[in-house]
Amino acid sequence: MTTPRPGTLWAHGAPPDIGFWGPFPRRTLHCLRMLGRATERCFLQVLSIERRCKENALSGVPCDLLERSQRVQEARQAARNTVQQACLAGQLTELNFSSFDDVFNDIERGCVDQAAAAIAVLYPPAPVAALTAADTATTRCMVEVSARGAKVLRQATRLRRRGLELIAVDPLPLLKRSEKLSLLQEAADRAGAARRRAAARIALVCPDFAAAYGRGIEEVLGVLVPVADCVLGSVYVQLTVACPVCGNSVTEYNEQCDDGNRIDTDGCTNQCTFAP
Repeated sequence: MTTPRPGTLWAHGAPPDIGFWGPFPRRTLHCLRMLGRATERCFLQVLSIERRCKENALSGVPCDLLERSQRVQEARQAARNTVQQACLAGQLTELNFSSFDDVFNDIERGCVDQAAAAIAVLYPPAPVAALTAADTATTRCMVEVSARGAKVLRQATRLRRRGLELIAVDPLPLLKRSEKLSLLQEAADRAGAARRRAAARIALVCPDFAAAYGRGIEEVLGVLVPVADCVLGSVYVQLTVACPVCGNSVTEYNEQCDDGNRIDTDGCTNQCTFAP
């Protein structure tokens, strides 16, 4: 089950057909680039902050919650500052945003909420809480998954962003819709290759991967793909990005639960809410 949860569109509304998206004037294009890059940078920074806290927990070192909060706030504010310096209200309107507040709202979701979604994939909460100092093999496995998974996320967001920037800057004559989709498919193919390489490296360190994560390596890394898409989907008007995705076994923004199945009576409904 991978059904988009209804009613969770970004502030810029329902995405138009990508065949009619772009090209944009030079100044609007600069705004779009800075918006995408600021959100991507914020996401990766927050992801790194959260990963450090998790790895500290695996080593038995408490996470400094105040320091974590301060560093996350600094990353969020830096993204906001970048957009305020790069964009004018009229340019945001061209990009389907109604105000700076709408942009900041979507940056928050693409940055902080999607970093939390990625962490939920990279570190299953129950095993982390139950680990002891003797569980060195599982600890080593989780650290490897986190490092490789973070690299997959970096590559996937960068590749997708570059494809979208090429579409946005395309001069006349306009690219055909099929050519635009081909650019995004090329990015997806390259990200898929990076994911397979990561899976192979993880398998060398984690011979009992399924015991720690409850599913296969490819499946876990595959869940990271929509997370990467949602990071950019928060600020790039794309063809079909609905976030969160109910049914991917990751409890994301605006979801109460997500157990990855269609059983409506097991405590988590098909709408990713707790059963009454």
